[in-house]
Amino acid sequence: MPPFSVKWIEMPENQKHPLQLLVIVPKRFFKKAVDRNRLKRLIRETFRIHKEILSNPLKDKNKKLAIMLLYNSSEMKSFAEVETKVSLILQFLARNI
Repeated sequence: MPPFSVKWIEMPENQKHPLQLLVIVPKRFFKKAVDRNRLKRLIRETFRIHKEILSNPLKDKNKKLAIMLLYNSSEMKSFAEVETKVSLILQFLARNI
């Protein structure tokens, strides 16, 4: 789901947290660290707000997941656009896990 690439793996049951997130914003798209960090904060905040979409189905199935979100665009998206895409990704994962 542009501008994101998503990878995930199921974690062993002895993990402490049911959901783990890794956010990557490459330096080749955003040379300034300020811009990369801003996008990472937007993505993490959106994930924090919408993680129940995925955490409830994971609890029901007794699974734990590690998710990697790679931002693949050179344009800065607004919070609303990032929120829409991340929630769609979480819904997709909830259906397919």
